[in-house]
Amino acid sequence: MTNWFEYESGHAWCESAYKYQTLPMVAEFANTMTNLPIIVLPLLNAMMLRKYIREVNHGLLVPQLLLTFNGLASTYYHATLNLFGQLVDELSLVWIINMFLVVYIPVMKWFPKKFSERLTTFRRTVVVLTALFSGLCFLEPTLNAVALMLFSIPAAVVIHYEGTQYTAAVRYFPDKSGSIFSFPYISLHEKSC
Repeated sequence: MTNWFEYESGHAWCESAYKYQTLPMVAEFANTMTNLPIIVLPLLNAMMLRKYIREVNHGLLVPQLLLTFNGLASTYYHATLNLFGQLVDELSLVWIINMFLVVYIPVMKWFPKKFSERLTTFRRTVVVLTALFSGLCFLEPTLNAVALMLFSIPAAVVIHYEGTQYTAAVRYFPDKSGSIFSFPYISLHEKSC
């Protein structure tokens, strides 16, 4: 168990030449700090969507909480650079991918209506497979990469089918003029036939 928390995960990453130079207790300061939006923004999004979550799809809260957990796990990993931190960081990505599939696939236009009665089985299968892979990744850490690739393929298919129905536009909040006091964001609009 001790080697899980030892220094270094075995990979040389972005800031390896600058380890512990900014703060003595944080290995990669910049990568650690850039995770703060990943922690805060999903919580803000969940707060903004609370009426939708309460009335339409309560499952939408799970991916938001997992995104926050991923931010915390990534912060821990980049602060310590140990193997446990790397596995938790990467496994949280596997859980995010799968929970987005579980939550969003049923509401997508291309989802066959005949499978709606098997939706609970589909969701349980995805959760059980994800939990199984998570446990196996702690026994054999190299399985982590296999799990990420294996579960990313259905996510890529979903993005392909759903993404081609929309077009992106840059918008500004709160001002439409794009002044220095406005925040740019990408808005998706359904393509007209």
